[in-house]
Amino acid sequence: MRRLHLIFVGLLGAGFALGASLIAPTTAVRAAEPTTYAVTFENGSRSMPYQSTAANVGQFLIERGIHVAPGDEVVPAPAAPLSNGATIIYRRAIHVTFLNGASVERLATTAQDVGSFLSMQGVKIGKFDKVFPSLGTTLHNGSRIRLFHIIAWDRSVLLPVRVGTIHRMDTHMRVGARKIVADGSIGERRVDYRYFKYPNGIVRRVALTSTTVHPARPRIVLDGVGDIGAFSNYTARSIGSMQLRAVHAISMVATAYTPWCTGCSGITATGERAGHGIVAVDPRVIPLGTKLYIPGYGYAIAGDTGGAIIGHRIDLGFDSQRAAMDFGRRKIVVFAIKG
Repeated sequence: MRRLHLIFVGLLGAGFALGASLIAPTTAVRAAEPTTYAVTFENGSRSMPYQSTAANVGQFLIERGIHVAPGDEVVPAPAAPLSNGATIIYRRAIHVTFLNGASVERLATTAQDVGSFLSMQGVKIGKFDKVFPSLGTTLHNGSRIRLFHIIAWDRSVLLPVRVGTIHRMDTHMRVGARKIVADGSIGERRVDYRYFKYPNGIVRRVALTSTTVHPARPRIVLDGVGDIGAFSNYTARSIGSMQLRAVHAISMVATAYTPWCTGCSGITATGERAGHGIVAVDPRVIPLGTKLYIPGYGYAIAGDTGGAIIGHRIDLGFDSQRAAMDFGRRKIVVFAIKG
């Protein structure tokens, strides 16, 4: 019995020591300190380094006193965790008015210029569309952007071509006689046009190319001038040759004058000395300075005017009163010439 008692006492003592060991206080664990991140912050045109213990980009922005509004640009996204060496980009949106055809919208955007804005809006600009202001224009709060859609199409048309009548003088035909030696023909040309229809409904046309399909042929008329001697005298003065061409033939009533009439100065309206070869005309019919050939008279220049010379009237200059009286008043054909 005594032996059993001692064993129990020993066990009891060992249990007490074990219990004391089990309830001894443990050492406390220190709380972990927040991690500090070195980041670069781009805010508009400014770029600055920062130290931050924020867990993510959104908290970092709140630390900077920034509240993200709809349309603002944040890169990386606000929920992205911060990391050492990260670059955080924030651009505050501006509000612009976009007039696209008939629609008008007020939009928030972070685009820096007109071209970027249209690209971000997914707007496609047609080849002939007009944008105001230009694509490279910097945007500001309140800017207005206009886009005009212009519809364009091409069309070809065939047009008639006429070259008129060519008059040629013939010294073998009597004065006033006329002979058609070529009837001529109307030509044809193709013109390629581009049409533009603007938003206000106006359509404008621009010619792109013009191509001759069939050449026009002139009507050729021989006009008799008679008086071979006078015509030969005309060519002998080195004014031209027998190949000189009449570009215009006019039937007129002719009278004659001399430089020595009462009240006449002897100097014409163009500064020429009056006399043979200087004739007075109505400039509305024959422009001053025009070279003429007058059968029975010869070469002349339209170099003067007169109060009574109106319409299809012509006054021929002569060097003597007798020559003027002999000519008198008659109907003639006057040829405007190139020479």
